[in-house]
Amino acid sequence: MFGFVCLRGRARVLLAAVGALSLSTTVLAEVIDFAGYQVDVDATVGTGANASVLVVDWDTFGGPYTSPSHAFLYKWDGSATLLDMLTSFQTAGVLTFTGTAFIGQISYTDADGDNHANPNSGYWELASGTNPFGTWEGYDLSNPDWAFNEAGADVEILADGQFEGINAAFWDPDNNWERVATPLSVPVVPEPTSAALLALSGAALIRRRRKI
Repeated sequence: MFGFVCLRGRARVLLAAVGALSLSTTVLAEVIDFAGYQVDVDATVGTGANASVLVVDWDTFGGPYTSPSHAFLYKWDGSATLLDMLTSFQTAGVLTFTGTAFIGQISYTDADGDNHANPNSGYWELASGTNPFGTWEGYDLSNPDWAFNEAGADVEILADGQFEGINAAFWDPDNNWERVATPLSVPVVPEPTSAALLALSGAALIRRRRKI
């Protein structure tokens, strides 16, 4: 999956759910400052001193890429696993998933009503890191960008300020995992200077086309 820049213009909605023992807040569609990057998250669930961003990519390595990645922020105190994170998102109604140690399927319906899910239920690769543009190489324990999780979602301990990536991976006809060394597509918003340069480049291209 190739890294991309996106800024989805959706209204921000704040919902508060008061439980018997705790207050859990869900925020939908906002741009947050996380790990030194401006990340466009579709939802924020939980409260606490720790925060981690979950990035889900529903498209199999090698394409075709029909569904963009989405990011979700999770906050907690103490210790939490990736399964705790997924369960919190499911309980809050953000997304649904199957599986415990190994994820079978993840489904998410965005604010536009578009459903995101891989057409095949199967094995999802899990990894974590701090560089959203780092190389994702699948089952590679030595990868410095995305540390592969071989133990399962139920024992993967979350770290404050870290991205948790989940990517669909399925067997190809030759019984090899479908994967290539590319960045996981984290929805990172460009800095103001970068956005201005993109706008200027687009305007220049339009003028050039008009001259032609």
